Amino acid sequence: MSGSRSLSASLSPSTLSRHRQNWQRKCRRCVTRIKDAAYRWSEAQSEGLGAANALVNDVVLLKTVSHSQAVETLSTKVRGVKQASVAKLKQRAQRYAKQVGEAFESLAEALDLMRQGKQALLEEDSLGIDASMVKRLQREQPVFWTVCPNVYLKKMENVLSCYERELAAKQHVLRFLLKVAEDFQKEDFESSETLENKLKVHLVVWMLEPEIDVDSVQELEDLYSIENKLCKRY
Repeated sequence: MSGSRSLSASLSPSTLSRHRQNWQRKCRRCVTRIKDAAYRWSEAQSEGLGAANALVNDVVLLKTVSHSQAVETLSTKVRGVKQASVAKLKQRAQRYAKQVGEAFESLAEALDLMRQGKQALLEEDSLGIDASMVKRLQREQPVFWTVCPNVYLKKMENVLSCYERELAAKQHVLRFLLKVAEDFQKEDFESSETLENKLKVHLVVWMLEPEIDVDSVQELEDLYSIENKLCKRY
């Protein structure tokens, strides 16, 4: 209560109200961007996973085409079938690697949208309030019902941080897949158990997204939703 009285004594009710309304708008913009970004991320994640999985499968398939006795037998009956199959696999490897790269670009765009969500919270209020009072308001003045701006800022930072780490992990996977697709084009390229195991590990990393804390996104959305409803109800 003492903090509340101090704020009231330092700022007019209209200024406090405008500051609160500004933060309500900022939180709405932030959460809207986060929801949109999370959806776009999920779509790009799935597209990249599909392309990466297809590339891994074709690396394994190349070994079958290159060394299978059945393919050798078929080649004696259908001239050039083995060479044409290998050429097709090489083309597909390039296409799949490109698709993973495009998915990564979409992931980066989704992350930029999340950064815009954070920036929405950091926009200045332009209410003529001095910096020290702004910090106090962020600590003490509820945005909707009970939660102050600093809580939203902290949760937004947690969301952004885990997605930034995950994008860095995916970049590592992408670089590895691009190198494999490049090597795939060489005449002497041979798959091996070691390479296939590495591919599977990178595929699993892309699929599981170990750096993302899904709960952090849900907590931010739930916090906004519950507080906003309480504010409207009471």
